[in-house]
Amino acid sequence: LELSFYTRVFSVAVVKTLENMKIHANIKWPNDVYINGRKLAGVLSEGIFEGAKPLAVVVGVGMNVNNEIPAELKTRAISLKEITGKEISVVKLIESILKNARVIFRKYSKKKEALTRIWKRYLLQKEGDIISLEGKKGKIVKINPDSLLIDFDGEIKKVYSLSPH
Repeated sequence: LELSFYTRVFSVAVVKTLENMKIHANIKWPNDVYINGRKLAGVLSEGIFEGAKPLAVVVGVGMNVNNEIPAELKTRAISLKEITGKEISVVKLIESILKNARVIFRKYSKKKEALTRIWKRYLLQKEGDIISLEGKKGKIVKINPDSLLIDFDGEIKKVYSLSPH
């Protein structure tokens, strides 16, 4: 069960929904949706198992829609209401995200690498970028859906977003 596939499906679905609203967004690896350097949403996928047998996948999308962003988070978070200047119908927003997710899932469930290419286009981080991790600077060598390969002065380390399953 490749949970990162479902995370990519919904991350891209959220970005496509925003595009339909004339809002440009990016994905911060691996699952956060950002607008102008401020976080709008996060996507998390979880598997439900019976022993080792996968039964279901639950995908959660947390998004700042009509809520007021607390003053201490204003530089780091944003809401759709703040961007558009008006109340957003949560039902219509959910319907649009689900519609986009269904289309993406159908189109790419047999071509996961094609979805990964689309997801990478929306990523804020690119291969070759220098990032700081735990106080050390490194260069992103490769972006995988569930991990980054980072070169720390000749030492390549694989960094996972969550658990590697």
